[in-house]
Amino acid sequence: MVKKIIFLGLIVLSTLASCNHSDINLYRIQENGLYGFIDSTGTVVIEPQYKYVSSFNLYGYATVITEYSLKTEQGKYGGLDTLLHVKYGFIDKSNTLVVDTVHTLDLSATQLQQMGLHQIYKKYSEKFINGALGFNDIIDGKAIQIRAGQHLVQNSRTRLIGYMNLSGDTTIAAKYNACNPFYGGVASVLMVREIPTANNLIESLNSVILIDSLGKVLTKDKYFIIPNFSGVENSWSCKLMLDETNNPDFVWLLLDKNGRVCSDSIRCTRVYNADSDYYIWQQSLFDTPFYSYINKKGSFLTDFDHGGTISLSNEAFTDVTSFTDTIAGVKVRYGDTPCWTFVNKEFDFISQPFDSVSFFSEGLVAVKEFSTGKTNSKWGFVDRHFKEVIPYKYDKVGTFIKGLAYFKIGGIEGYINKSGKVVWHHTVKN
Repeated sequence: MVKKIIFLGLIVLSTLASCNHSDINLYRIQENGLYGFIDSTGTVVIEPQYKYVSSFNLYGYATVITEYSLKTEQGKYGGLDTLLHVKYGFIDKSNTLVVDTVHTLDLSATQLQQMGLHQIYKKYSEKFINGALGFNDIIDGKAIQIRAGQHLVQNSRTRLIGYMNLSGDTTIAAKYNACNPFYGGVASVLMVREIPTANNLIESLNSVILIDSLGKVLTKDKYFIIPNFSGVENSWSCKLMLDETNNPDFVWLLLDKNGRVCSDSIRCTRVYNADSDYYIWQQSLFDTPFYSYINKKGSFLTDFDHGGTISLSNEAFTDVTSFTDTIAGVKVRYGDTPCWTFVNKEFDFISQPFDSVSFFSEGLVAVKEFSTGKTNSKWGFVDRHFKEVIPYKYDKVGTFIKGLAYFKIGGIEGYINKSGKVVWHHTVKN
């Protein structure tokens, strides 16, 4: 009987260990230029050993990169292209390679733009060259990852991209110029564009379609941009069309996951997707951006005088955050001083002013104390009542993700928990 109890206990412990290992939250760290992971207590779970890692996604996989560089070669349409070269694979939370690091991507500026990696050119090129990526630098966005059992694969000869499963079988042929991961069973892909001419410029630039996980095309038309359906049921997508003066214009339409249009068209610079019915609308005027919020029908939610349009001076903001927990940050003026404050869904001002803000996550939001003449205000965290929870003392912070948030003070950076306790830190190398 005792042996039976011991045996059953071992089974339970083994089961709990395997479950707990896959369910624990892991966070990226970096030491001596290499990346690994800690758990929520700051204990190192995966020793730093990779040149770059992404965070673990909801499927329990993280991208690991063993090579990255920028290289120059002859462009398809003449001139020179600068390509991002990446060698990658994927691990699970036990640091087992579920896809070996034998795959490579060589991505042009157009491909990087379509896959949400264009910030590499703007922000990280020099860091790439010097091997100076920091652990808070996010370079892969949501592009290179396993979702729905598939990941990107590139034909090394044609440079076209498709999809492969975890067994190494090609599921969708490498025939697209760029691909994005599957969200909710659909993915946006960039078809191979014709060489642009004066006669086919618009048709050439509208080359993005929506496919399902079997490769079936869902959209009847081609688009200039179809953002990922990440956390959303509908995605505002852009087509280039000619306006009344025969000039290209951005037209935004709301697509569902079947590729159907479910809104009227909106002409503006950008509409940002959100996990609520309050979408961010942007219009730029002489390189100055203005922001408002719209609903699924494209109606302005800040049309305070109900005129059907909005006044950029009275019914728009100079910057905004998305709505989370029914609260959003908006940039306004406090007397003659630009500042941020928070609003509810009725657009009532519900907080004191701040120098800068993030968005609510897990009940807290990062805010930069209103300077009121100070030259070096600091970041801290407040709750939904805008009461200080973690003091204003940080040079940089991130949002809370599964209990931890990034921080930087002077030459020290790492993670804090919701009590403000440092759970992991290291010294930043200049």
